[in-house]
Amino acid sequence: MSMRYFIYFRNPEYAKILADQNPNSYIKKTESEILGVDPVDHDVFIIDAHQGGDMSDLNGLNVAYKLCNSIRKVNAKIRILSWFTKEQMVRINQFAKEMLSSNKVEFYQLP
Repeated sequence: MSMRYFIYFRNPEYAKILADQNPNSYIKKTESEILGVDPVDHDVFIIDAHQGGDMSDLNGLNVAYKLCNSIRKVNAKIRILSWFTKEQMVRINQFAKEMLSSNKVEFYQLP
């Protein structure tokens, strides 16, 4: 089975760029859409940590945390993209530290 990519990004143009780079990609526009995915092995969820309103809210991390719980029994990954460093996210968001310790979650700082 090929990898599937599920992209949850607040900027639709950037989401499309990510989708174009990854075959078999699906852009999800709402929290319920991304959380409604039935994960299977090798799925990759690409989440914008800043999804939602204020950039410092890190609503995307809250969604990633819910996803992390739903993929516990599946060999899937969550890639969290942020303009903040890991350290900044841990200070701002209660779930970031816990997710940092998960082998299912990868953090990428955007330039």
